[in-house]
Amino acid sequence: MSNIRDSLRLSGECQEWDDADIEPYIPVFDAVNIEALLAVAQKTRSAFEPDAKSSCSIDYNILGSYNIMSVIRFSDGLRWAAKIPRYGIASTFGRLNQQKMLSEILTLRLIRSRTSLPVPDIFDWDVTSRKIGVPYILMSFLPGTTLDERWTDQRWMPEERRVALLRNLAKLMSELHALQFDKIGYLFFDDKGDFVKVDQLIAQTEGDIFHPQYDVIGGHQTIRWPEPTVLGPFDSAKSFLLSGVVALEAEQGLSALAKKQRKADVAVLRLAIDSIPEHLTERDDSFVLAHPTLDAPNILVDDNGKITGLIDWDSVQTMPRAYGFSSYPSWITRDWDPIMYENSDPELEDSPDTLSRYRQIYASAFEGLELPPNNYIPDETRLSHIYEAIFVAASSFWNLSPIDKLLEHAFRGATAEPFNVEQFRTELANELETGIANERLARIEEAFRKMWYPEWEFGLAL
Repeated sequence: MSNIRDSLRLSGECQEWDDADIEPYIPVFDAVNIEALLAVAQKTRSAFEPDAKSSCSIDYNILGSYNIMSVIRFSDGLRWAAKIPRYGIASTFGRLNQQKMLSEILTLRLIRSRTSLPVPDIFDWDVTSRKIGVPYILMSFLPGTTLDERWTDQRWMPEERRVALLRNLAKLMSELHALQFDKIGYLFFDDKGDFVKVDQLIAQTEGDIFHPQYDVIGGHQTIRWPEPTVLGPFDSAKSFLLSGVVALEAEQGLSALAKKQRKADVAVLRLAIDSIPEHLTERDDSFVLAHPTLDAPNILVDDNGKITGLIDWDSVQTMPRAYGFSSYPSWITRDWDPIMYENSDPELEDSPDTLSRYRQIYASAFEGLELPPNNYIPDETRLSHIYEAIFVAASSFWNLSPIDKLLEHAFRGATAEPFNVEQFRTELANELETGIANERLARIEEAFRKMWYPEWEFGLAL
């Protein structure tokens, strides 16, 4: 094999891609020096296992949402994986991206050294393009099938196996409770790989991702990724969330109607952030690690339903405790993200009642672990889906639909007539424009204050 394209597979989220979707990443494929990659793998393994005499080759390559994964097979059957940023050519992978990648590498090593979480073992890396033409991380290959391929197969994943998996996941994630930090941001390390401090977040903003500019490299139109945005670090959960709201307020290019609605959405988000209970924010001198996307595609399981791997830790950072290691995994909060939930195949989705029951199981599993109270309180799990909805809306230019869910949840049962969230948001936008929104804003404020503990659901907002 002389090029990544010679044996390319598409990951689940890229299955519908055609040649036009793949074309922007061809310059990255072409930049990979396969011979050099295999030589690095061979040399690295020899350093770890001097007696290993096997050769190696590329088994196959996978194109995912943010990375290319080259699976390397040694002649004795051992497999490793090389992860390559799919925008990892020298012209688009500058200093900040290098810092971000290095933070991920060393954070993952820290997690592996301090817990038994099944995360990849990292053997070698280069955040520049000097060794193989692109940045890469050389790591162990974790066996298993992604959970999204199994969860909806009732013959393979009956109810008792689902419940056992959720309890097992809670136990695994709880091991992160002892890793606490003083700020929200990325972890930074010294030249020896020792943790130094939490510092700035380095983020590719969604505005850049969804409104890219293009270059032509090697005859192929490729995305010109701008330098990431630098944020923080943050000393409090609310300042972290409000930074996203400020970005929403500043977005350019909106129509007059969209600006009008955005003003209303921002007002709702500010009230939602202000409503977060004090006991979820009062410990703002202590933040924790979290998987960036603890969702079914990032969990590997074996044929018995045992978790064999937690993958895709891109952009791992410290987070507020109410959205940290103990928060619900994303596939059991899908009903709180209307765009994701309502636009998918209904046959592949669990009902809201089923998802609520799974959240209760997960919350009970965490509470049953009896973690030290200075490291964990049960509401950090029980209420994390509400916190997640606020975070998703406050950090996204394209998915503000959790605002609908927050309003529906807050006003459920509050009026005799069914609550019409679209009409409510439109009326708020109109009232803000004419300066008569104070009464409605006060109603929202009161409803949000109560939504965290509705009495009709066992005292829990599940």
